[in-house]
Amino acid sequence: MARRTKKTAAKTKSAGKKTLGVSKKPFLRFLGFIFVIAAVSAAGWGLKKAEKHVRQEIVRESKREISMVLRGYPEWINTPLKKRIVEQGYIGLEKLTAKPGTAELVAENLRSKFPWLKNVRVQTSVNRLTIVADYRKPAVLLRHKSTKFYISEDMTVLDYIPMNSLSVPEVSGVVLASAPSPGEPLFHEQIKAAVKLTQLFRAMDKSRTRKFLPHVESIDVENYGITDSSIPQIVLKTKDGLDIFWGAAPGDAEAYFEIPEEKKLAVLYTIFESHPNLKGRYENIDLRFEQ
Repeated sequence: MARRTKKTAAKTKSAGKKTLGVSKKPFLRFLGFIFVIAAVSAAGWGLKKAEKHVRQEIVRESKREISMVLRGYPEWINTPLKKRIVEQGYIGLEKLTAKPGTAELVAENLRSKFPWLKNVRVQTSVNRLTIVADYRKPAVLLRHKSTKFYISEDMTVLDYIPMNSLSVPEVSGVVLASAPSPGEPLFHEQIKAAVKLTQLFRAMDKSRTRKFLPHVESIDVENYGITDSSIPQIVLKTKDGLDIFWGAAPGDAEAYFEIPEEKKLAVLYTIFESHPNLKGRYENIDLRFEQ
């Protein structure tokens, strides 16, 4: 009797193993299916994330029935600037073809006639042209009589194109003997000081909820280099009419016994973020000295 019981138990144990083996297969298949879905989703997410860093857009010029692909352009590039790239790039071309030399011609058009772009690389295919380039970013707006120009962050003159997507304050108090030409480097100390200021504000604005630079109407550098401490060298004028006495050019604060730029920025942004309506609260703001 004991032997039969043992044999039956053995059969039961064997049957149990068989049942467990059958139930595992669907489960493992299910896990494999989930793994594949997760892998595909992760790959898709990775591609979407990469695309955010490589902007690409087809800009069409319908009259000539050709298209241009702008690849890797910065987020501040707007539609008027894209159209100008098309106009400049296609000078001398009736339509886009894969002929040898087409890419070189378009690249040369943009390099020689359109200083907004630098390090231009161009590739052609049967029905499109792809442009990858570095873009000069406007820092300040400059006027000579009735003509407007931009000065880029690397001190290059750019022709004026409306840029609502970017905050570009006007630099005032500069007297030029003649109008500068687009593409020309403009080594002017007063303008250079204004450009450095906009770079400081843009760097600060990146980490701030409330941006300061969009509220700046102009940067007055008329008194640049003056030694009279009662007269501020650089004055920021906000769009609501408030004067902010910045003082010496960035890097020169110590020479004029003013507080360092880091402290000026800290004081300015503390005031700006604490009191939205600065004009109603202050007659002016003097950042040059300890208060």
